[in-house]
Amino acid sequence: MNLRLFVTMLEKLGYQPLTAKDGLEAIEIYKGSHPEFIFMDLQMPLMNGIEATKKIREIEKKSGMAASFISALTAKIVPEDRQKCFDAGMAFFLNKPINMNDISDVLIEAFHARSQSRYSKNIKKRKDH
Repeated sequence: MNLRLFVTMLEKLGYQPLTAKDGLEAIEIYKGSHPEFIFMDLQMPLMNGIEATKKIREIEKKSGMAASFISALTAKIVPEDRQKCFDAGMAFFLNKPINMNDISDVLIEAFHARSQSRYSKNIKKRKDH
């Protein structure tokens, strides 16, 4: 799946995605916009998606920011790659080719995870006061 088609699908779902041509640019975009949801291609030049995810997780940890929901995108279906993605801090894994239903399912999962995270933080705050 090429990037242009993926962006078109996200736009049809009402999103205005930011795109990066490589892993280093993905990190810079993250630093400037702190998106809630990231679809991270594993096969990017200069820095792959797993390494970019690790860097993003380091930034979040150091700054105390809420973690973005990161889903891997790849044509590979190797179980070791899945584990590397999860170990790096990705929450979901999509195999190419991807369709609109796949994207919708991940976004629903991401919204659910983010709302649970916010809910947990709010409960903790209330208990602290």
